[in-house]
Amino acid sequence: MKFKPIFILAILYFTLSCSSGLEPVEIDLSDGFKPQITVSSFLNPDSVVNILLAPTQAAYSIKISALPQITSSIIKNLTTNTTYHLINNAVKNNIFLTTSEFIPLKGSIYSIKIETNNPLQTIEATDTLPSNEVKITDVKIDPIRKTTSYLGKVIFIPLNEKQTKYYELVLFVQDMSAIIKPQPFYQISLKSKDQLITREDYYPNLLLLGAEDPCSLLFRLNSQNEEISLNFEYGSGEGQSGSSINTWDQNIKVQIRSVSYSYFQYKTSLYKQIYAAEGDLLYGMASPVKVKGNIIGGLGILGSYCKVDSTVFVAGRTHIENE
Repeated sequence: MKFKPIFILAILYFTLSCSSGLEPVEIDLSDGFKPQITVSSFLNPDSVVNILLAPTQAAYSIKISALPQITSSIIKNLTTNTTYHLINNAVKNNIFLTTSEFIPLKGSIYSIKIETNNPLQTIEATDTLPSNEVKITDVKIDPIRKTTSYLGKVIFIPLNEKQTKYYELVLFVQDMSAIIKPQPFYQISLKSKDQLITREDYYPNLLLLGAEDPCSLLFRLNSQNEEISLNFEYGSGEGQSGSSINTWDQNIKVQIRSVSYSYFQYKTSLYKQIYAAEGDLLYGMASPVKVKGNIIGGLGILGSYCKVDSTVFVAGRTHIENE
């Protein structure tokens, strides 16, 4: 037993010394590869329709798949039986399908149908826009002593409907350190110890060391009228003056989205795929996870959501190391 530490060190030495001589090798995985069309679009009543189309690419290939030729593209409001034609615009290796004829309506059912050549495909998808958004009643944010992180709490009234509803918490930050004008809002990652979040199977477990925090927090609620209190944590940017650690003034926008089931399935499976690729401390690499979409005849997602947000001011701090 006394030789075990030496044995482990020897393995590490030979492993690391051998890896230093590795050279990159070109891999061609394009043989037999047939490109498909991917679709990505999230409808909401605060913006116009914007659907992204792109061809799939062979892994590690430098050859870019050609853009599909669109012969027909429509979006239909099945609730009102109204059809709108989409206008396509190619940008680099993507195609954007848009229309300015309408804004998506809450509670309406929408379907898209896109027909293409090269490859020859008919792409279809349907999703129902949530009927309403939650009501935020309060937002509180407090600093965590001796760190540049903050604890937040958002209190809201969920949708009062019988079936299970799906939600997403998203956080945006606006730094107020600029002298001339404020910086634009940008999204930041979140984490939470709230059971409402940690019970969802996409949320990374404690054994997934070094895993990045998710970009948003997704959760579900059954029918209820009472207020919900949701806790979260985020890290703030920091500055340094001499040996003193500081943070600057910020506006924090807390946004809660009522999302469709398709949106929820897509986002949570996407997070699960990311964390499965990272592996965990005990079991190593997990089985591959397929991202769930609702596109027929292609890949991707047509999702939808309604959103509401509340913005609070968080004052900067100085001499955080002395708190």
